[in-house]
Amino acid sequence: GQHHDAANKIGPGITRIDVRTMDSGSRSFWITRADGSLENFSYRKCFEGQRTPRATALAAMRKAIEPQILSFRREEFYRARSAGERLVCPLTGNALAEDQSTHVDHHGEEFAALAERFAQPYGGLEQIPTRTADDYGDEISDDSIFDAWDAFHRSYAQLRLLHRSANLTRLVRSDR
Repeated sequence: GQHHDAANKIGPGITRIDVRTMDSGSRSFWITRADGSLENFSYRKCFEGQRTPRATALAAMRKAIEPQILSFRREEFYRARSAGERLVCPLTGNALAEDQSTHVDHHGEEFAALAERFAQPYGGLEQIPTRTADDYGDEISDDSIFDAWDAFHRSYAQLRLLHRSANLTRLVRSDR
């Protein structure tokens, strides 16, 4: 019952819960209701419960810039390969590999501070309109604000590659 939409997910009652693979390859829980209807749900949302508007806005804004993050990562590795360079984490000195051990970090101005600066003219993060995109997280629901945030992030974010161990240490240290 911690899922923020538990009553709607449960509906007339549950007869079974299955794990199924989605088209994207990710796995998801599926409820079969007493009336035979199906509904998927995110176990993460069961743990999160109802999140604050600020947390929801930050999650939506993070999701909006995922393509920029992935593109930056790809371009850095492509540039290094083309130049015959090895990429090294500036904090740990560890060699960076093109896998899950390499994270993209907001350098200088942290992500949350950048997002707050963008949101100020809209009345703050709590005023950024969001919607839940099924079980794929929150997203900005206003296209013009989405586009403005995308452009703002492209202009002002300073990104760098870090080894996972450096980034996780930083995540523990500060509210990013």
